[in-house]
Amino acid sequence: MYPALTDLSTTGPSPNGDSRQLLNLLLSTPQLRTLKVETLRRPPTGFPIFRIDLPLLRRFEIRHATIGRYEDALAFRDVLFSSLTIPPSCEVRFGSMLPEHLKLSVKQYPRLLTATRLKFTRMRFSPSYEAIILLFSSENGSLGVSLEARTRRMYDDDIVPALSASLSAVDLTSIRKLCLGPGLCSLYGPRLPSSSFLHAVPHLDLLRIHPEAFYPEENRPLRLLASILAVLLGVDTDGEHTVAGPPACPKLSRLWVDWSQTSELWPVVDRLREFATLRAVQGYPLSRVFIARQRQLNRIDDLPIYRCTVYEHDGTLTRVLSESAEIVSEDEDCMMAQCEEIFAQLWDGVQAVEVDAGASS
Repeated sequence: MYPALTDLSTTGPSPNGDSRQLLNLLLSTPQLRTLKVETLRRPPTGFPIFRIDLPLLRRFEIRHATIGRYEDALAFRDVLFSSLTIPPSCEVRFGSMLPEHLKLSVKQYPRLLTATRLKFTRMRFSPSYEAIILLFSSENGSLGVSLEARTRRMYDDDIVPALSASLSAVDLTSIRKLCLGPGLCSLYGPRLPSSSFLHAVPHLDLLRIHPEAFYPEENRPLRLLASILAVLLGVDTDGEHTVAGPPACPKLSRLWVDWSQTSELWPVVDRLREFATLRAVQGYPLSRVFIARQRQLNRIDDLPIYRCTVYEHDGTLTRVLSESAEIVSEDEDCMMAQCEEIFAQLWDGVQAVEVDAGASS
């Protein structure tokens, strides 16, 4: 018995272990606050018939560190989630899963379906390995679940298409706020708007996008912006109407665009103004459009200096309602952190979402 144990981490897979051994251990740790588990290689030997309550658990992480044997890992996760009673306030992390396992993860932990916010971050751990982190959360702090989707093998193709397809099969109707980090604008899906996962978030009120690409093409970010705006309008990238049906995200009222290119800002403003006009004609007007312009300049001594200014426009981009004081720093991370503080006022605000959604309905 380990009645006083508060932290437990099983590092590395155990070829001779199974789920029942771990569950028997957890049964004797009622004070556990942190649990980190790596999936066991051996499939579960029988389904457990007992429940385990961990009322003080605050962080639970489950990873699959072995290349392959995903069926065994999923079976182990089934047993674990079927046995544990996880407190609603517990932070849950699904580590190292494949994009196609997203739907099963939601089934194993259905509280994901109550999330109101979803943030995507692309992580490149090495030239041969990358992952996309999905963070499901709520403004009141009652939910915090992250999933790490990775490539199946080293040097695999881009995981974005596979993840985009998996997202389309998940119920995301509770999501009100969506943030796509740098390099992830293509998550909106294939060229035809009707296939985009953005149709899975019909109640979306706030959308943040960063049309940045890991390519040297100067015009690519502007094309990415045009593509995601086309999905929101229900037209293809050539401007011709399709059989896609209604535009994606009909309740969208606030759009935030991060622009970190060295080119002028006016082409972005013109494109967004045209988009806002068309959305209003369709009967889906915006209330606010934010543009965060981030630039890297060189001083006389050739050392870089980073600048960011956030412009808040009205829903038609005919007026600049406010302009943040220019953020200037010699450290890019510091500049980005200050910009995030401005966005957090929208991301964390509860009342603002309800007021805007009511005003636009």
